Amino acid sequence: MAAGREALNAVHLRLPRRMIERADSLREALGEAPELATLPNVTRSDVLRLAVLRGLDTLEREYEAIVDEGLVEVAEERAAAKGRLAPLSEVKARLGL
Repeated sequence: MAAGREALNAVHLRLPRRMIERADSLREALGEAPELATLPNVTRSDVLRLAVLRGLDTLEREYEAIVDEGLVEVAEERAAAKGRLAPLSEVKARLGL
């Protein structure tokens, strides 16, 4: 694992064959994507990881109020435990958002 990267957790998904085919067809083109440009070759897993990341970004924008409300709750819980209120930006940074 590269220095500074989060520990990875394995998640196993069953995906329809058509979705796998779509991911495979993107492998070569995504070599130019900024998130994957440093990789020597882009794998199916890399494509699917990027798809999940971008999908999460989209969902977070669509449900921003709900996400922010949850982050505020997390910040308040952590602050109560530490005796101080963490700014929302700090909580987002810790969660990688």
